[in-house]
Amino acid sequence: IWNEFFAPNFGVKDSPLLAIYSHIFYCGMYIPDYAIGHIIAYQINHFLRDKNLAIEMERMCKLGRIAPQVWIRQAVGEAVSAKPMIADAETAIAALKQQTNA
Repeated sequence: IWNEFFAPNFGVKDSPLLAIYSHIFYCGMYIPDYAIGHIIAYQINHFLRDKNLAIEMERMCKLGRIAPQVWIRQAVGEAVSAKPMIADAETAIAALKQQTNA
């Protein structure tokens, strides 16, 4: 895939390191998982802010192999949501506005 699609543009052939992203081209439904993964990671991080990491990680890991929506509800108490990320972004924007107005 690299040699066919990238090498003509970059002038480098047979570069396995650069081909690590080739899955983007042949697995079109793979890319949306990145955004969902970032949302879930942020949601877990947000949940853990005021908690004991070791205790919570052990609890979350013990939930086992269950459906993702069931796991996230049991892990953080709600469904997958961008709300924590959006709320923190709004807080950051407000702080920046306050700094520029000061």
